[in-house]
Amino acid sequence: MARSLKRISGLRLCDEVVNQIEGQILNGDCQPGDKLPSEGELAEQAGISRRAIRDALKILETKGLIEVRKGSGAYVARNDYEFYLASIMDNVRSYLSDARASLVNILQFRILIEGSAVAYLANKQDPARLDALNENLATQRKALTSKDAKLYNKVHLEFHAALVEGLGNPIINMLYEQVSLLIRDRMMLISQDLSVMENSISEHKEIVDRIIEGDSAAAREALDDHFRHALSNLSP
Repeated sequence: MARSLKRISGLRLCDEVVNQIEGQILNGDCQPGDKLPSEGELAEQAGISRRAIRDALKILETKGLIEVRKGSGAYVARNDYEFYLASIMDNVRSYLSDARASLVNILQFRILIEGSAVAYLANKQDPARLDALNENLATQRKALTSKDAKLYNKVHLEFHAALVEGLGNPIINMLYEQVSLLIRDRMMLISQDLSVMENSISEHKEIVDRIIEGDSAAAREALDDHFRHALSNLSP
């Protein structure tokens, strides 16, 4: 059951309402299916206009946290962090697409994230993670031998995602995935070229070999080389 809202003062009235209700949902005070107080009740509790409440409810609905039913009221839709973060990431991807994030911007972001990941993996030496990366490389080679661009694209994306997953941070994983999707189609197009596929696999192996050696600096350097070549291949 939702708690009463605190009195609100200041210029960002709508944002304050969003923060309070969002917090109540995510900390478990409100359960899926719970009905929120009416707009009038919320406005009275917070000491602000019904319009500000209405705007806040629209934002919460966009985030996927509540469902506003016409003639009935607002109900809690979900209260799990994974769904909440996923809805945020969908909005991030839409924003990046609309803002026409450049190829250089995207690859710079990936280098920052994956550079930290390969250095972390080189220092950590997680046998299970290293085995998984080597298995992925074997599948990449199989795709090259059979000239299967569709399979290669699948395992190529999985290879880079596996590096990032090694950091063990679900928020980074979700943000990385959304940014990577922005160039997925272009990656699929260039991988039809078998020479590009062969060179990329060789570069992936170099990254894994340096990780296995425990040389974080060399692993970062191998990754930088890989992305430098990727930028050249992906550029129009």
